[in-house]
Amino acid sequence: MVVMYRRTAYALLLLLLIATINTATLNTVNAHSETEHFKRTVSILVPAVTQTEEGLVGVVSNLTVTVEYPGSGSVYVSTMPLTQIDMQASARTAAIVASTLLGYNPLSLDFYVSMESPAITIGGPSAGAAMTAAMIAALGGFQINHSVMLTGMINPDGTIGPVGGIKEKLEASAKVGAKVFLVPVGQTIVYEQKIEYRKIGPFVFQTVKKVPVDVVKYGKKLGVKVVEVSNIIDVVKYVLGVNIQYMNLSAEEPILSDAVKQALKKQISHFKNEFEKIKETLSNIPGDLVDIVNEAEKLMSEAEKLEEQGLTYSAASKAFQAVYTIDYAKLILNYRNNGDAALEEAYREANSTLETVKTALQKVKPEKLSDIGVLMASHYRLLLAQKFLRKAGELYSQGNVEDALFSIVYAKWRAITAKLWINALGLGEARLPSEEAIEKYSQTIVYEASSVVAYATSLLEDIGISSDPILNSALEDLADSRDAIEKGDMYGGLGLALSSIAEATTAIHKYFTVNVEKQREAIEKVARGYVAKARELCVEPILALGYYEFAKQQKNILNEIYFYELSSMHAKALIDIYVIGFATSEGKITVTKTTTTEKPETTVTPTKTSTTTMQTTTQTIEKQAQLTTELKYVVERALSMLLAFLGGLLLGYAVRGRSSATPG
Repeated sequence: MVVMYRRTAYALLLLLLIATINTATLNTVNAHSETEHFKRTVSILVPAVTQTEEGLVGVVSNLTVTVEYPGSGSVYVSTMPLTQIDMQASARTAAIVASTLLGYNPLSLDFYVSMESPAITIGGPSAGAAMTAAMIAALGGFQINHSVMLTGMINPDGTIGPVGGIKEKLEASAKVGAKVFLVPVGQTIVYEQKIEYRKIGPFVFQTVKKVPVDVVKYGKKLGVKVVEVSNIIDVVKYVLGVNIQYMNLSAEEPILSDAVKQALKKQISHFKNEFEKIKETLSNIPGDLVDIVNEAEKLMSEAEKLEEQGLTYSAASKAFQAVYTIDYAKLILNYRNNGDAALEEAYREANSTLETVKTALQKVKPEKLSDIGVLMASHYRLLLAQKFLRKAGELYSQGNVEDALFSIVYAKWRAITAKLWINALGLGEARLPSEEAIEKYSQTIVYEASSVVAYATSLLEDIGISSDPILNSALEDLADSRDAIEKGDMYGGLGLALSSIAEATTAIHKYFTVNVEKQREAIEKVARGYVAKARELCVEPILALGYYEFAKQQKNILNEIYFYELSSMHAKALIDIYVIGFATSEGKITVTKTTTTEKPETTVTPTKTSTTTMQTTTQTIEKQAQLTTELKYVVERALSMLLAFLGGLLLGYAVRGRSSATPG
């Protein structure tokens, strides 16, 4: 028996001694404790561009971020000189991404962002990724590697969006001593405009040509390694030297759960039944309408095949297209036989359907977090139905009768889908957070949508694109989103805002991302990761799953990117709302050190346009962080050794006491 007690004591003593080993390769970031108070400040150099007489020139700005806990969710932005409105929106998005990534509730923190720049006007989106990295550093107490610089937007799902002026920003980064320059994935090839002169006789002709620039090769000439990054987790590996285990980026292909499939099959069944009813009423139709009916039958046939393959979201979408297409043929025939009376009757029916669905949705009270996704789907579709019904009146007044008829039919069936989506309520296990949390998050995403759309518009104008169908859709969805939020429809407003961001980002990819295939792969991977993360939280991200499946059916790569973006952002929205609503002091995120980054340079020399304050602030931050880390290490090791010694001493007495008292 004595031997057994001694062995137990030795084992416990050994465990205590292990605690003295320096495990610096593994840190755990606590969301916060109830009594914790902190205020941390970090600075990071950010490349930007400014317009000169010679064209765009790269400059270096100094970004300082302070994070304070406890707070009220405020984000304060101060800039010198002027700032565009998108700076505030980018800062809010960065705050949410940084907070939720480390398990904090962003509404319990305050963020102070200060930017000093030699540029005439400061724009926010292209500094979004750097801003997020700085906030993560302040929240987690991490040290910034100032030999790494970056450019890129930050999207609400943490993906890094494309930007302009990469070549100029690379040049500016090289001048201040950067050794690594991070760019959005797919943007290692950029185009610059070069003017060529050609003399013909006494005349000199000037032409402007777009010339590709490989920034990886160009970076090597400047002594800078250019690296592509697709999401904020990739960014912090380089900038902070840590790997945040937030989500599984190698997650398996997500599939719809049986419960979601059943909800979608009810939609398909409804569309099939209505399709057959309408088809039976059609007889002796003229040749031009036969083509429309044939198209409808083709769509329904495709829907049935997709359903057999288990692709129920895509099948429901095809069945929806089939039923409104054949109903459109019926309405045209009715209009030809009865004139405006048929149109008026169809309009009244559509309007009555919209009002019925609107009333039904107003009575719906969500009970689970997954219901937010369902309500986004329903409210978004109802808003779309209302928009098309208004459009029908405009088209009819312009003499476009058949287009007006189509808008009426589409509005009616779009409203019906809004009601059908209610069947998917009640999935998942995660409970519903407060309405305040959902409302504040929705407002923040609308701000971010404004920022991304404005930035996309500006970038396209810089290259002479005044109008683009994808960007036009983003502008329309943004306007509708703002209107919905003002009217108190946070679910519809949030859904429209996410669509607007996805459309604007896709428009930027269309013109600025050379390797769109690489971008598609990157966003697909992130979408898979967020779907898996949502399910870990017992949330069923219905729309995210549907959009992911639908992306697979697209033949156009830009459409694929758009739907993967939607999938990613819808899943991340639910995750963010979960963290905002339920973040507690027990929440932990595992962070491991990584060797991905280059070794930090001891000095980073600012350009002539940079202020001495930038250099002094950066050096001060580095010294403070180093002293804090060393002091923390000494204290922790001393405390561990003291505890181990005391524990061993106590165990020794305990063992000796038990040995003398135990019978032989």
